[in-house]
Amino acid sequence: AMAKDKAKLTAKQKRFVEEYAADPNGVQAYFRAFGRLTSKGKKRSYKSAQKAASRLVSNVIIAEEIKAANDVY
Repeated sequence: AMAKDKAKLTAKQKRFVEEYAADPNGVQAYFRAFGRLTSKGKKRSYKSAQKAASRLVSNVIIAEEIKAANDVY
């Protein structure tokens, strides 16, 4: 089931999982995975990164991936 669930994540979400598993600082993991700039070239605020990171971490699939990745580390 693992591989099937992984397919539902975007490349950036997968990157977030990896970054967060390595260093569980949501904001930093978010910046590393998604970049400091939005697709429109606007700088992301710390607050918006924090919100987005907590949304990602509470996503069931992502939470499971993080847990699985943590078991590896």
